[in-house]
Amino acid sequence: MKTKLLSVLLWVSMGACVPNDTPVRILEAFGLEGGGVPGKCKVNDISQGGGSLDISVKGSYSIAFKMVSEIVDSTKFGGTSEFAGGEHRNDFEATVLALSYTSTPRMNLAAENLPIHLTIGQSTDYTLYTNLLGPAALGVLSDNLAVGDSAEVIVSMQLRGNLLSGQALSTNTVKFPITVYKSGTTACATDDRAAFNGPCGSTGGQDGYPYFCCSTAPMNDACK
Repeated sequence: MKTKLLSVLLWVSMGACVPNDTPVRILEAFGLEGGGVPGKCKVNDISQGGGSLDISVKGSYSIAFKMVSEIVDSTKFGGTSEFAGGEHRNDFEATVLALSYTSTPRMNLAAENLPIHLTIGQSTDYTLYTNLLGPAALGVLSDNLAVGDSAEVIVSMQLRGNLLSGQALSTNTVKFPITVYKSGTTACATDDRAAFNGPCGSTGGQDGYPYFCCSTAPMNDACK
C-alpha cells in the first residue's frame, strides 16, 4: 500500500483553535529517508502532510518536525514574568511528549504522556525526531483492525516542560494524520531478516517503504 499523503492535513494549532502564544513552536513535518545506517536519520527536503503505517510488520511511526525557539533574554511570559540574563536560563527542556488521538472508525484511543528529554537553546532552530504512535494506541489499533482493514488516525502532539530557569512552558499543538492498516504480511523467519529499507535504516512498512525479507533479495543494498 503506497503512502496516502493528505495535503493540508498538517495543522499547526493557532488562532481560534488553540492559542499559539508560546515562543517555542513546532512547525512543519518532514518525512525520513529510507535505508542507510540503522538509527541514522536523514530528513527529506519536502514537507510531509500525512503518512501510512502497516501495523502487521511495524510498531512505530517515525517522523521529523522542524521547531524554533523565539525566546530572547528579554522575552516576557504572560506579560508579567520576565527572565533575563544567565547563560542557558531561557533554554527549553522538554520532559513530556503528549499524544492524543481521534480515529475513523472511532476507537477508544486514550491520550498518552510519554517521557522525553531534549533541550532547545533560546533563539535557535531544532529538528525533533519522534514516534507519533504510543504503545497503548498501537495496541488498540492492532486489536481492532482485521487483516485488510484500515483506520484514519489524527495524532495531536505537544511537548511539555520548562525553561531551565524553572518557568513551566509547553509548545503549540500540531496534528498529523496517519493511515494505519493491517496487511496481514508475516514477519521474516528467525533465520532470515527484514531489509533495512525504511526510515532511518529501519524495516519497511511505513510511508510506502515495502517490507520484505532479505532471503528474497539478498543483493539489495538494504540487506548488505
